[in-house]
Amino acid sequence: MGGVNFKINLEKIISLKPDLIIAGYISKQRADLITKKTGIPVVVISYGWGTSKSSNSEGTIAGK
Repeated sequence: MGGVNFKINLEKIISLKPDLIIAGYISKQRADLITKKTGIPVVVISYGWGTSKSSNSEGTIAGK
């Protein structure tokens, strides 16, 4: 999830029952608020990461 002016639908996210939310282009404060409201950890990635580096980091975060 993420992007400039992206509207986050927390109800939809909760209905999917994710273990983790991976977001881009949101602030730490917004990520913390989402975690507080949903109880689901949020990891914010930077668009500046290369595709392979980003994928490897996401795998590490997810324990894969």
